[in-house]
Amino acid sequence: MRMERCVWSLIAAGALATPLLAQPNGSAALYPELLRDDLEIWRTALHEAHPDPYRYVTRKDLDRTIDAVRDDIKVPMTASAFVQALRPVLDAIGDAHTRVAPPSYEQEYLQDQAPLIPLAVRVIDGGLYVEEELKGFRSIPPGSLILSINGIPAGRIIEQLCATIPTDAQNHTYRYRVLESQFPELYHRVFEDKGPFEVHYRSVDGKEGRQQIFALTGEEIRNTFRGADEVLSPWHAAYLPDHHSTWWTIRTFDAEELQEEGIRYERFIDGLRKDLRKNEVRTLVIDVRGAGGMELAMAEAVMSVIAQQPYRVVQDMMIRSVVPPTHYDLMTPLPEFYGTVDANYLLGAHGTYNLRPDDPLTDLVEPSAKGFNGKVYVVCDGLTREAGASFVMMAKRSGRARIVGEEVAGNTVSNCGGRELVLTAPNSKVRFHIPLIRYIHEGASTGPLDHGEMPHHPVSRTPRSLAGGRDHVKDVLLEMIFELQ
Repeated sequence: MRMERCVWSLIAAGALATPLLAQPNGSAALYPELLRDDLEIWRTALHEAHPDPYRYVTRKDLDRTIDAVRDDIKVPMTASAFVQALRPVLDAIGDAHTRVAPPSYEQEYLQDQAPLIPLAVRVIDGGLYVEEELKGFRSIPPGSLILSINGIPAGRIIEQLCATIPTDAQNHTYRYRVLESQFPELYHRVFEDKGPFEVHYRSVDGKEGRQQIFALTGEEIRNTFRGADEVLSPWHAAYLPDHHSTWWTIRTFDAEELQEEGIRYERFIDGLRKDLRKNEVRTLVIDVRGAGGMELAMAEAVMSVIAQQPYRVVQDMMIRSVVPPTHYDLMTPLPEFYGTVDANYLLGAHGTYNLRPDDPLTDLVEPSAKGFNGKVYVVCDGLTREAGASFVMMAKRSGRARIVGEEVAGNTVSNCGGRELVLTAPNSKVRFHIPLIRYIHEGASTGPLDHGEMPHHPVSRTPRSLAGGRDHVKDVLLEMIFELQ
């Protein structure tokens, strides 16, 4: 595929964004001079390899922030405390793909052995709501508003957990959705409670109650909680005859994940086109909620189903350097990246390198003669990211689709991503994730430049839909399609 070189990094397995706090789990405190050495190695790597570290802060101000963090490291601290101390640097850079992960042994402890609060939650209109309990029985009604946990007000819980999640500029929707996806682990890291947990809540019918729930480890949750009985393929399409519509669900833009499920996306798309014609579908809904992945080629492939005009994913790509950074020996090696990048990029302004102007990655793609020409809706949320967010931007900016749901992850102008360097600090073993490519999106957004692409029709879940186990966004959109027809 023409976009195989244009890839965005996946978030580490089991986490959409690595929080900034970590479970100590008996970690030894490290001397300040060792931590400062790790910080200086990270500083050098940021300046040499990060494609866009100065979007929201000048180089001098970024160095001042790093200097202030360095000067505040005056006493021995654990790797967990060190990660927490680095928050101001990540806030200054404002990039969700620039992350700090705890040492691998701490991450493994958290995923399998740490005592966690077994709750799945949703953030709705600034409130924290119970979606489901991650155990074998239900003791708190779904859709209940959490007022406090162990006396900690829910507002404070949301604020402190969100502060640990790196995001692009002012994209707080992404933070809320990551909080939801990782709530048990985040709560453990920030508040370090071993349980039991007293949850003070108000149900959807207005009744207040208190319920004590006991901690479970991640392994116990996986063994106890079964979730929904029906497990659908990450790509599936359903024809809805009453609406003369097809609902196409895409939960990943990761080609490897699809291959593991036995799905070849080119073949899937060919079959979908045939079904759209056979069923004389009038409206196509493409649901990309929660979808992300490395392959922008897949975003192009999905766009090919609906495109009526020439299109492209990006208008330019930028990198910082064509040679490995100074501390490359401490990083996960990327020989295939540095072995070919010199031929693909030319030195541009401000010491960065731009994609060659004749590179086919920037060519416009002609629409397919088999393209669907009916009405199109795209459903997205705060976890629609990377290639998923790129598809949403193409669909909206081309005028081909109406966007329903939430602000997508990322930024409307450009995003950092692609292959990433993972620097393991020699002393603390903290892992620094540094993206290598900046993607300049095609087209212009009509929304704020420090947010993700905004929907035409904002819709999100409601407490009552949680209580009834309903997909409120889908219900609203199908009702609108039915009425319009």
